[in-house]
Amino acid sequence: MKTKQEKREETRALLMLAGPLLLEQILRSLIGTVNTFMLSRISDQASAAVGVSNQILNVVIIAATMLASGTAVVVNQYLGAGKNREAAHITMNSLTFSTAVGAVLSVFVILKARWLLALMGLQSELVGPASVYLRIVGVSCTIQFISIMAATHFRCRKKPKTPMLIVVFTNVINLLGCMAVISRVLPGPFQDVQGIALVRLISESLGLGLILVLLAAQGWDLRLRELWQLKREYIGKIVKLGFMTGAEGISYTTAQLVATGFITSLPSQVLSAKVYVQTVNNYTYMAGLAVGQAAQIMTG
Repeated sequence: MKTKQEKREETRALLMLAGPLLLEQILRSLIGTVNTFMLSRISDQASAAVGVSNQILNVVIIAATMLASGTAVVVNQYLGAGKNREAAHITMNSLTFSTAVGAVLSVFVILKARWLLALMGLQSELVGPASVYLRIVGVSCTIQFISIMAATHFRCRKKPKTPMLIVVFTNVINLLGCMAVISRVLPGPFQDVQGIALVRLISESLGLGLILVLLAAQGWDLRLRELWQLKREYIGKIVKLGFMTGAEGISYTTAQLVATGFITSLPSQVLSAKVYVQTVNNYTYMAGLAVGQAAQIMTG
């Protein structure tokens, strides 16, 4: 039986890990939230269009989180067993696999942007700006998969604040860029919906570059050649555990997409209201998700 002191220490350790994780998840979603609310200064139609596109992209983020959760469980099992060499190999394999999955999703979103929006029944006058945003930001599907996976490995090795601070940096760049777009300070293509999308893509690209540099600087016995030395055993465990972990999140996000699909046939003001409420509501969902992921890491 554990003493009260041991239980308090475990609770404190859980909160210390869950806190930065929750803040990181909030900040990742805040990028899309900032885009949506900034565009509301231009028009409700533009804001609604981008809001719907962000809901599609949220499915990608949930899928990336699902894969990262499976990886966290596997890596922590090996670290807990003192098998650091195998854990390092899994780290490199997971980065390669997440890059491949993210790239496939990026290509799909870019090529099928209008089809995805039409599938949701988006009004014709909103499809144009929404597809522009979705095609540009669709490139970030790959970025999301890699950065979320890299962040997972920092958390597994008791450095949750590092990815959190990187997402803070990304948000600051995104916010400043959005303000510049709205103020018409930036030239050329950095205008309206297209400008907001480009700012998001640039900010997330900078964040990805920074986290990869820091990951490489950590050491952790990482070997570059193991990026392409894939082991079926490791990938199989990641996919299996990731699917079981993330099925609920995928179901929840898909349900929100279906609900949005019903509302898209109504006036754009109704769609805007739904987008605003859903954007805020997502943050309450993240609190439970953060505690659950922190408990997974500690259990491993």
